[in-house]
Amino acid sequence: MATFLLIVWALLWAAGGIWLTGALFRLPRRETWPLGLGIGLVVENWLVNFLARLMPLPAAAWTAAAGICLLGLTALWIQKRKAPLSISPLLGPWQLAVTLLILTGLFTLTGRGLGIFDDYQNLPTVSLMAAGDVPPHFALNPDVRFGYHYFLLLIAAQVMRLGQLPPWNALDLTRAFIMALTLLLAGLWTRRLTRSHLAQWLAVWFVALSGGIRWLLLLVPPSLVTRISGQIQLLGSAAQSGNTLAEALSAGWKIEGSGPFPFPFAFVSGLNNPLIMLLGGFGVSHILLILLLILLAGRARKPSANFVFVIPLASLALSNEVTFALLYAGLVLAGLAWLAYRRKLEIPASLWQLGLVCLVALLFAFVQGGMLTEVGRRWLHPSEKVDASYFEVGFQPAWPPQFISAHLGPLHLTNPVQALLAFLEIGPQILVLPLLLIWGWKALKRQMWVQAGLIASAVFGLFAVFVKYEGTAGVTATTRLYGNLLIPCLLYAVPLFWLWAKQKKEKVKATLLTFAALATFGGSALLAIQILAAPQPVYAPFLTEMDGKMFAAYWDKLPAQSLVFDPLGPRATTIFGRPTRSNDTWYRPNAAWSELLVQPEPHALRQAGFDYVYTDKDYYKEHAEWLGQPCIILIQEVSGSKQQFNGTVPDYRRLLDIRACP
Repeated sequence: MATFLLIVWALLWAAGGIWLTGALFRLPRRETWPLGLGIGLVVENWLVNFLARLMPLPAAAWTAAAGICLLGLTALWIQKRKAPLSISPLLGPWQLAVTLLILTGLFTLTGRGLGIFDDYQNLPTVSLMAAGDVPPHFALNPDVRFGYHYFLLLIAAQVMRLGQLPPWNALDLTRAFIMALTLLLAGLWTRRLTRSHLAQWLAVWFVALSGGIRWLLLLVPPSLVTRISGQIQLLGSAAQSGNTLAEALSAGWKIEGSGPFPFPFAFVSGLNNPLIMLLGGFGVSHILLILLLILLAGRARKPSANFVFVIPLASLALSNEVTFALLYAGLVLAGLAWLAYRRKLEIPASLWQLGLVCLVALLFAFVQGGMLTEVGRRWLHPSEKVDASYFEVGFQPAWPPQFISAHLGPLHLTNPVQALLAFLEIGPQILVLPLLLIWGWKALKRQMWVQAGLIASAVFGLFAVFVKYEGTAGVTATTRLYGNLLIPCLLYAVPLFWLWAKQKKEKVKATLLTFAALATFGGSALLAIQILAAPQPVYAPFLTEMDGKMFAAYWDKLPAQSLVFDPLGPRATTIFGRPTRSNDTWYRPNAAWSELLVQPEPHALRQAGFDYVYTDKDYYKEHAEWLGQPCIILIQEVSGSKQQFNGTVPDYRRLLDIRACP
């Protein structure tokens, strides 16, 4: 029954989005269906983000889905148009639908076998939001607002609640669908520019798999790689993969939750991983929103369509605030370039109209939740406690100019060896930059402002080599500043090279295909590793089958406002949909919790605000003198086993009620 209701909910916003898009925008028939699907999902999620503050999440989800459906029907009635469900014979709706289903199924299955990239923060946040905490608070301290890019996680929370799915499955399904839809739209974008069916599917292949080409170092003489390694300081998971770059290149990537077969370190990148590897908290949702914006820009039938255009633009701030801010900077730069080009203060009506849309979207960005809302709150309330919000943001100048790789650290562009490594980390798609800038200038002269602004934002992404991020997320978060350089290169690489090489000799075309093959080789290898992980589903690195059974029995069953003490913080929050109070950040536990972890005395736990304890066998046995006191009530025990050395040993999970303790 839950699956049926989930499908009905999806059909409501999908149909509404398709009808609304067809009625308000002038689009080729082949684009209406997938674009409408994206608009329906984005508008529904944006509405839920506000409605969930007034009503329970399920009611908010149904209200938003029904609302977008009625809005689509109303728009059709006003326009007196038929429902735009027919697609051109060349690319019929069944082909798009089958492709979307196949890709969604593939990415869902591969996602089930992986638990990488911040599952420890994404799963607790999804669970809390599904239980009604929208906008979310920090899962490990409910007193702290979690100014996070939670656009994708909110969709996953709805899927979890309506489909009665555990958060790990809901997040896998949500990420997979958005990734599949993004690839379809990337193909349609290329089809629009090139008018080529072949280029469309080449773009899907390239956008999915292209990334860095670090693996070429495997073909370099080992002695040279050893000398190169002496100029590199490995960071994070790279440092866990090997003592030097030369050692790590031949090893597996030591990252938590990577499945039964490790990803080869040589095939990943610290600057530009393939789209199929974007499995973090925002996934590829920001790329989906950018595609919606550039595909819909300039296609409105009437000015009233601009309200629909506002929503994906505002949602971009909730998906990836850096991409949002740099896009706005690009639009300002495009406007200034227009004035310089015309040499007079003459602003066309289309630019005024877009400016108003951007202003409205910006106002929503400062009230809808996420990091920009927290930034706005800090401006309005500078005296507020610093620790009332999770994220701190800061920047400092960087010299010499450098790309910061999450694996290889700072790569100074004044150092030839490190500059070469930066190119290998980014990959050949950066070579489209000259054509991209030329296209941006043409778009500017034709008043295609969103394209011009997106390409102009690549300039800011390029100048990010002079900036280093400082804040809660750590220095490796600097890589997000390069997104507005890499995303336009990714989306425009196939169409612009296709148009440029159309009349060129066969040798030129063969060279471009060679570069494309190099760019996608690593992604193909990574996809193969993902497929190998598909037959072995996992919960998360910090969860087991016992936790899954406890989730099925007790998720969202504990009283509201309860706090659960767990020696492994994110675990209980994920399982019960209730927060804990253990950490200052995801990486740093607070002092009070650290003391309780060593001596979980019931009275001290109660004084700290905890109502329940969730524990495994080892922790319970180690602290039985405190956790076995008469005032503590055993609510539920789930037996199982855990891996230890080369075999398994008995284990269990216990949920304890400590509210009766003095």
